[in-house]
Amino acid sequence: MKAHELATITHQAIEKRNNERPAKLFAELLPKMKSQAESGYSHLDFVFSDPTEVVEQVLDLLREEGYSISKREKGIIRIGWEKAKADTQCIFDKCWVGKCKEPADVSGYCVEHRKAKCQCGRQATHDCEATIGAFVCGRLLCGRCRCHH
Repeated sequence: MKAHELATITHQAIEKRNNERPAKLFAELLPKMKSQAESGYSHLDFVFSDPTEVVEQVLDLLREEGYSISKREKGIIRIGWEKAKADTQCIFDKCWVGKCKEPADVSGYCVEHRKAKCQCGRQATHDCEATIGAFVCGRLLCGRCRCHH
């Protein structure tokens, strides 16, 4: 392999990594933010070690999701969520009632529904509204699973 071929391959690999990195970094941040929110904090202070263009793409993604961003001293970036999200109502859909009216945290769910798990182990987003005689099924379900009545 010639030197210019190796340089081209290396450049393509770096470019691919930089294109994929914002989404991966965003996915890495979410669990950290959720654990901070569950501990009662209203923000996460984070230091990025990635290139500036990658960090800016991640910060843009966070702003689109409704988080507030403020730059602190020594390269620390504060990601806040307490008053940044416009929709602070729980997104769990109760059968025959509609959206839950309780206040939500950064996860989008209230205290009760944050613990609700589907039969497959994922976060439950709604409960089954199928009626069985005079009763409603009410089984907790995620967006992928269904009840089989």
